[in-house]
Amino acid sequence: MNRLVVIAVSGILVGCQSAPAVLGDEKLLTQPVETEYRVNAPIAFFSTFPSEAASEACLEASDTGTPCVDDLVSPQAFLSTLTASDWFSEVLPSATAADYELLVANQTATMQIASPWQQFLHNSSLGYVELPTQLRSFTELTVQWRGVEIDSRIVNLDVNALDASTEHHSANTILSQWWLEVSEARVFSARFLFSALKASDYFTQMTLPQSIGEFVRQDTQLYHDPFKGVISRYLHPQYDSAMLDVTVYPILAANFQTPPAALDAELEQDKLQAQAVTLDKGMTLDDHGGIQPIVIPGAQTMEEGRVLQLAASADREETLFASTYVFRQQDKIVKFTTTFPRHVADPLIAKALPEIIVPGPSRLMTEIRRLQTRQPSTQNQ
Repeated sequence: MNRLVVIAVSGILVGCQSAPAVLGDEKLLTQPVETEYRVNAPIAFFSTFPSEAASEACLEASDTGTPCVDDLVSPQAFLSTLTASDWFSEVLPSATAADYELLVANQTATMQIASPWQQFLHNSSLGYVELPTQLRSFTELTVQWRGVEIDSRIVNLDVNALDASTEHHSANTILSQWWLEVSEARVFSARFLFSALKASDYFTQMTLPQSIGEFVRQDTQLYHDPFKGVISRYLHPQYDSAMLDVTVYPILAANFQTPPAALDAELEQDKLQAQAVTLDKGMTLDDHGGIQPIVIPGAQTMEEGRVLQLAASADREETLFASTYVFRQQDKIVKFTTTFPRHVADPLIAKALPEIIVPGPSRLMTEIRRLQTRQPSTQNQ
């Protein structure tokens, strides 16, 4: 995600944190908690500074006149716990290669826990009798996706002491509590990501046919990337190799009122990928004249679409077919991918496209396009 997109996404998000429960040291864990939930993606770990809200909460708790101390639970302790867990496919220290990032900030306040009698003895002895204190650790854990915050939580932990013998147990306890919370909230799911980024709601605002000819819709899944949208698969009840996929995703250009020829680029990548696969398998690819225009009467599209028919053949091998169609509806691309030739696919697409209604422009894409249109004038100033 480029800097412009990060700014756009950040501008429409409003972070919030609920009041955290306070964990006690009697619940310190020696190992990170084990759950059935696992994220099949890497996460990058970063140590950072707490937000203003987290720092103020720590200062309010520190009623001994002692300032809050950074990193009494060290970044290395948190990293060790995260690495030892089985929550993510991989943990990358301070890396930029992962879509997901976890930013951890830790501060500790010293609190008085004296009873009225202890306070009386302290005052009577002119301070000779020391007041008992306790430490409260404030850990702010922020999840980012490609540099954009999608979730932030604070986990508080009260301990009598933070030293080498308790530091890793404290890190286990803090991160385990965080993991239980984000697992329940499904923070690392595609649905949460789309909602957090204010992307299109394809499940409630999109209409798809339940069947296309004899093909029946089996499933609809979000890509784990709002810019790739959603895919729905239709299968034939008799022919296992016959598939029809419908993919809907936003046009990333600032002006989505593009001429029909601009749709060609959506199919050029498919053609290049097919050429690479057939070359690797020693097959011959026929594109049947290349990308062609196509118009579906009665469809919701504002313009004609484009279609690409491919056939891969080899000696003593069955010919493989693929027909791919792209149309524009509102600010979305509606893409059909089939495993059969056009003479079979064309009637199915003509039936399906008029029944498809896609969501309008999302807040995410509206803000991105607004900044894209302003960018040239800003650069010229």
